[in-house]
Order: sequence, then C-alpha cells, then structure tokens
Amino acid sequence: AERSAWVSYGWPLSLSMFLQNVTGRSIDILVLGYLAAPRDVGLYVSALSLAGLLGLLLQGVNYLALPLFTNSKEQSRARQMDRIRMFTFELTIPITLVLMLWPETITRLAFGDAFAQTAVSIPVLAFGYAVSNFVGPVGQRLLAEGKTRWQLVADLVSIGAFFSTALLLTPTMGVLGMAIARSLSQVTFNVVAALPFGQKTWRVSYGLVTDGLMVLVLIGAFKLSSFLGYLSDTFLILSGLLLTYCVLWLRLTHTIKKELYG
Repeated sequence: AERSAWVSYGWPLSLSMFLQNVTGRSIDILVLGYLAAPRDVGLYVSALSLAGLLGLLLQGVNYLALPLFTNSKEQSRARQMDRIRMFTFELTIPITLVLMLWPETITRLAFGDAFAQTAVSIPVLAFGYAVSNFVGPVGQRLLAEGKTRWQLVADLVSIGAFFSTALLLTPTMGVLGMAIARSLSQVTFNVVAALPFGQKTWRVSYGLVTDGLMVLVLIGAFKLSSFLGYLSDTFLILSGLLLTYCVLWLRLTHTIKKELYG
C-alpha cells in the first residue's frame, strides 16, 4: 500500500518536473529562433531578463513554502498562503508598474538604444509574472496536499496554451507574439492550479487595494511631472521606487507586528 501511494504521488510529479525543465525559458528561444529572425532572439532575451526580475522573489519563496505547507494543517495552509501572497505581490507591485509604464526607458537604461524595440513586449511578460506573484506558490501547495496529478494537468494545459499561441502569433508578430505566448502560459498554469482551492485563491485584501492605489497615485504624479518636463524619467523611476518601497515596508511591518502582538 505504501509503495502504491509513492507511485501514485511520484509519477505525475516526475513527469511534471520533466515537462517544466523541457519547456522552460530555453524553449522560448528555440521556438523563436525557428519561427522568427535571429535578431528577434536577442531582443526577446533582453525583455525576458528584465521581466524575469519579477519572478525572483517567488522563486525564493517556493523553496520555503513546500516544507512550510507540508508541516501544516489544511486551515493553516490557507492562512499561510494568504500571507505569502501578500508578501510576494505587494513587494513586486512597484517594479511591475514601472516595467509596464516605462518599458522603453528601462530598456534603454539596461541595454542601450539598440534594444528599444523590445520595450513593447516587456509589459506583456510583466503581466504574466504579476499574476504568478498574486496567486503565490500554488504549485507548492498542490504538492504539499498530494495533488500531483492536478499539478501535471496544470502543466499540460499551460504547455498547450504556450505552443498553440506561439505557433499562431510568432511568425507574424515576432518577439511580441512569443511574449504573449509565455505570459498566457503563466496565467493559464496559475488559473488551473488554483482551481482546487476555490475562490479564496483570488481574494483581494484591503491592504492590497490600498497599496495598489497608493503606488498608482505616486507613479501618476511622477508621470505628470515627467510630461511637464520637470524631471527626467530616470530620476522619477528611482525616486518613485524608493518612496513606494518605504511606504510598503512600513505597512508590512505594521501588519506583521499586528499579527504577532495583536
């Protein structure tokens, strides 16, 4: 019985991990190189490297989430999931909005004028990472609850969405088509993986709403100042990030203290 349980848990997980490794970032480059011009590959890699910064925090959290979920009861997992979602999403809101509102400026700062054409694909890629940060480590929760078959289903659906979209859009849209395919794949995986946990996965807390509005107001003010020609975009971006992270840090520390001490 124990061996049967291990096999039932292990074979979907093994296949899922294999598919994730095969269809990672490298598959984007291979498919794009086959369907589009070689120059598009360099443009896409630059866009993906910038948007990929949004996924670094969640990658680190994933290593902690699995043992945390495994050693917790189901009700505790739901609360822990909400805390992690708040942590990953709130801390990436400023960078997400900067990449969506100033993609050309960020691209020029990072890679120079030669890569400015790739700016249009950065907001698309950033949206996919933003959805992942909002949902949180849902894949780790599936593994902790033994739902490895559902993890495999989510991987298969997202891979199908990626290849169908990439083959349809990349020949005509190039880098933007591949960006849409990758972002759609991320969104599809998170939507399917979150289905077993119901609507609570998509619950938006009051804190998330207020933080989002606060960041939008600050960036809106900076955008207006830039439009009127008062300050450079580079200064606005850096100062805006500093201000928003200071406010977010104060709110997060207040929330943590409230939970610990009441």
